[in-house]
Amino acid sequence: MNIIHKSIKYVSGTEVLIPFNGKIKSCIKTGQSFEKGDTLFQVEGRKLEGSYSLVEDLGVKPEKALDFVTRIEGEYITKDDVIAEKIVSGGFMSKRVISEHEGIIDLSKIKVGYINILSELTGKACVSTFNGVVKDIDFSRGLIVENDVFEIPYFFLNVDLEENIFGNLQVLSDAETIPSARKMQDSFEGKVVFAGRFLYPELATELFKRGCEFILVSSMNYDDLKTLNLPVGILTGFGNIYFDSTRLDFFKELDGMQVVIPKNGGVVQFPVGLNNKISRLIEQKHYTAFLQKGDIVKSRDLESFGLVGEIVSFDEGNNFAKVLIQDGSEFTIRVENLELYVEDFSIMRTRVF
Repeated sequence: MNIIHKSIKYVSGTEVLIPFNGKIKSCIKTGQSFEKGDTLFQVEGRKLEGSYSLVEDLGVKPEKALDFVTRIEGEYITKDDVIAEKIVSGGFMSKRVISEHEGIIDLSKIKVGYINILSELTGKACVSTFNGVVKDIDFSRGLIVENDVFEIPYFFLNVDLEENIFGNLQVLSDAETIPSARKMQDSFEGKVVFAGRFLYPELATELFKRGCEFILVSSMNYDDLKTLNLPVGILTGFGNIYFDSTRLDFFKELDGMQVVIPKNGGVVQFPVGLNNKISRLIEQKHYTAFLQKGDIVKSRDLESFGLVGEIVSFDEGNNFAKVLIQDGSEFTIRVENLELYVEDFSIMRTRVF
């Protein structure tokens, strides 16, 4: 297992599931190799014309949003049609959501409180940003490919994913700036967005209204996150936490590349090609071939998050490490939940040994 500083791992020869959404025509066959720039499949689908949050517009809970929808799945509507309504003031008044777009009603995200308006059917090609080998084509699940990947574990995910998420990475912010919704582009359709060091609920809502598939962010207030029923992966922790430049540089290098968030994986996968060289990141001296006894590390596991200590032993068969901390106690943790502790990038700033 190769580890790049701050828990960025390079894994060779792993299988990645790219989910299918819509009517699919595969452009490659099982066992076939493909290169960057090749078309993997064509999908017949609809473009996002507009999206409306009933949580924001009507003040309802996501799990109750369907009760207030006045249209049915697949119905064609015109501009200014009412698409959702909530009766208030004992039945004397109502709050309405009026469509600003003409198109087809899509309720696929109503569980998280959104109604989408889609265009007429259009064809779209999925062009690969990496190379690999097709292991299997399962039209009920997706395309299974073998390649090398970078993996970044996330600290917390606030929803259970029903399927893998696949999209192109878009870096929205640097390590210091908190982006403004007013200055964003109009569409994030098919994007996995890295939103920077801190996320506030209004920005998350706006990103998903513009078609975002998944948000990655360094940190967020816990109270805000637990009321936000949208797929958000927290990389560092809760609160407004310092975010180091190493992972930001990694995201910038892979900006625009395709990303997979496995539904049960606890990581974000960045396919980079089968038998691919580890790239310029290795040359930046953020790389070590392996964690070893005596390394100073920090835990990213929920039960021991933030604890800093020294690796005293490994259980290599089960991929666990035993870590000694300053008070003399020890804890056992999976290796993938450890990161090398470097003072320059540490929140704590103080080395314990």
